Amino acid sequence: MFKSLYNQNGFIGGLLLSMVAVIIALIATSSFTILTQMDSNEVHYLQDKLQEELFLRSENNRIQFFVENNILSFQDRLIKMNDKGRNTIYKIQTKYDKQTVYEMYDVPLEEAYVFKVKITATQDKFFSNYTAYSPVVRYMEKISSRQSISKYAYFSDNEASDLYKDGPQARVKFWGLDELWGPVHSNTDIWIQEGNGSGSPVNPQAPGWPLFHGLVTTAGKLMNFGSQAPIIGSSAPVNLIFQGPEPRYIEGPTQGEIRFEPKATDVRNNGIKPYGVSSQGYEHKIFRCLINGNTVSVSILDFTNTRTDTFVVYNRYPDRNYSVRMNVEDSYIGDSLWTNTITFRDTVWNPPVNYLVSNRSIFLPGKTWVEGSVRGKMTIGTGDDCYTTGNITYENTTIGTLPMNENHYNRTDYFGLVSEGKIIVKYKYREPNGNNWITHANNSQGPNGHVYLYGAYAAIGEESAGPFGYLTAGTLTYEYQHPHGAVMPFRGKSQKTGRDTLYKFIDFHRHRFPPAPVTVVGRPKWHYWPNDYPNADNFPGPYSGYYEMPTTTNTYPKTQYTATVSTPQNGTGGVLYGVSDYPWYNPVWPEKDAGANPVNLATDITWERGTLHVYGSIAQRRRGFIHRSGRGTASDNPDTGIWDPNRYTNDGALKQPIYGPPHRSTGYEKDYQYDKRLAHVFPPDFPEVNEKFSSGSFTKYSNDNWSFKIPKKTF
Repeated sequence: MFKSLYNQNGFIGGLLLSMVAVIIALIATSSFTILTQMDSNEVHYLQDKLQEELFLRSENNRIQFFVENNILSFQDRLIKMNDKGRNTIYKIQTKYDKQTVYEMYDVPLEEAYVFKVKITATQDKFFSNYTAYSPVVRYMEKISSRQSISKYAYFSDNEASDLYKDGPQARVKFWGLDELWGPVHSNTDIWIQEGNGSGSPVNPQAPGWPLFHGLVTTAGKLMNFGSQAPIIGSSAPVNLIFQGPEPRYIEGPTQGEIRFEPKATDVRNNGIKPYGVSSQGYEHKIFRCLINGNTVSVSILDFTNTRTDTFVVYNRYPDRNYSVRMNVEDSYIGDSLWTNTITFRDTVWNPPVNYLVSNRSIFLPGKTWVEGSVRGKMTIGTGDDCYTTGNITYENTTIGTLPMNENHYNRTDYFGLVSEGKIIVKYKYREPNGNNWITHANNSQGPNGHVYLYGAYAAIGEESAGPFGYLTAGTLTYEYQHPHGAVMPFRGKSQKTGRDTLYKFIDFHRHRFPPAPVTVVGRPKWHYWPNDYPNADNFPGPYSGYYEMPTTTNTYPKTQYTATVSTPQNGTGGVLYGVSDYPWYNPVWPEKDAGANPVNLATDITWERGTLHVYGSIAQRRRGFIHRSGRGTASDNPDTGIWDPNRYTNDGALKQPIYGPPHRSTGYEKDYQYDKRLAHVFPPDFPEVNEKFSSGSFTKYSNDNWSFKIPKKTF
């Protein structure tokens, strides 16, 4: 039997061989199955990779569609696909956050929104409850920078002044004294004039023409102010005027309109709001802001309380040049004609409250005054006109230099000022000091003065409805553009007692206030506010004859309230007393005209106020004036000799203000230099522009590139 078993044809040998064969077959089958499965998985994974890449590409387009329509709400998406008994579910997750992108030298390159998309996949079989997670995970990032209005050195919605609605009178031009650095844009025609008056030309290659160092774009046309024809294609030296990067200029319709909102929406939504956002209750208050580093000290100046006083109008009333002389009847106060009832507002200066504004914004719902030195990032938004009462500078930049220059780079300080009305360079103001007042003339130091404004400035006030709505449009401009001088208080003798007496508010004793309407026919001269015309060709000219000339030395007949000679009080060649400022049109009224150069800044008018240096960017709804000739030409100011400076009627309706007769020139020379940092990094919650995309919609986001990246461990 054993022999049989050990025989090669025996049973055991056959059995062993069979078992070996079966094992080999099983191994082969298993290996084949594994190889087949591996091959199938490889195919599936490759499918997942390709499919997820396609989904990412479509998600990029979907994100851009959302941002073009200003939608920033992204929910997870599940996409199911069936393929020969295999179900695959792709999960697409989209998130975004705000980042500052830096270049290799730690210089901020841009602030952007980074959209992050992650796609994963799971599979299951029809015949199994088992769910497998694909190891294929795809991830991309899309950078889409929001378009701040600060990326433009100069931006206007309408290149027209706020004096007229439209037409030739409203046009404001760039001319041979204007040199602009950085991008320039307007949504309407940009007017360019050859000529530089008596100033030094800024364009050495094309004297008399302005010089643009940045790209100039307009949704309208570039127009010649003189010929009123397009400047492109004319004989003007176009390539010497526009010296920015190619293509140097872009006109409409190639360049579309760029919009910005008429409200400081982001400041209202994201900033600190210690006084709320409603202007109700703040109509007769001013928020005075002093910036010290990253702290804003806010004082409320309350002029709600009023009082009235009466002033008798006489047909003869003394002044410093024609004072009362005892026993000279013609120098005495004359007969009474009228009684003025004047309302005064007493200002209460409340103690300051400090607010930390570090890398964020603050909103103040009424009229605001601002000055100070900024550290870090800060934006101030105002619900009404905002006045700059002094310099606004950066702690880490030397005054008079740019924050980014060949010797220095300020990496920390950014300031934004957003006014839902106008931004106005204040003339002067007075602050109580015990029983006296201190006159602050920070912005009015005379022809050699300097005012420095660092940061991004946006006057975004919307035009009101109605025929004079343009008056409320946001502009960067300056206060007290039409000075005339006033009759100053003086001490003289009393005609009754001979004692020393203070004579003040002299104009209120000489003229009806408010004056009788111009529609009144045959009104007496004392019903006018003093508004004699000087000679516009040789200012100041001879007395123009509203009143009679004095017939006796140091005396004057009835209704004669003018001095026609040079006096120490009136200044050599000073403005006639027959021309007097409208009460409180000058914010520190009364001031006298002491000639072209003030002697005492606390009492004398400052006509030419030096140079306004803006180191940053400017955006405005319409074009504001920074200098006025005072000559009364139609395109300069509507001076008619009539005084009616209020913008509103007694019923609250807008009307055209009128600022008396012509006068000396006033205002600032301009030194506007672009802070290149603002092209990429902008102050917190600063207004953003909406550019038109192919879909026809407007968006705040650029359509930047996207890229695949290694998936993040946490998402």
